[in-house]
Amino acid sequence: MNKKGDMSIQVIIVAVIALIVLIVLVLIFTGKLKLFGSQTTETSSKFTGKNCEIPGTNNRCNTGPDDCRAMGGSYDDRTEYSDCPYDCCLM
Repeated sequence: MNKKGDMSIQVIIVAVIALIVLIVLVLIFTGKLKLFGSQTTETSSKFTGKNCEIPGTNNRCNTGPDDCRAMGGSYDDRTEYSDCPYDCCLM
């Protein structure tokens, strides 16, 4: 009888420890996912909208088509860019 009683106590202890580990893992991963989501939103804001100078491109805000052509770019005056007071030079 003692063995059966000992076995059930061991099972309960293992189950409680497993539940605590599971709860800790869930808290860690949900915390990380929230952090990841906020950083993703911050990064994606650089690529959305009408931005001229997008990270990873050589596009530049320019004062005129001559400056742009001198740099070897294509002058875009058809679109209004939110980050550029002038027109955009697409490189």
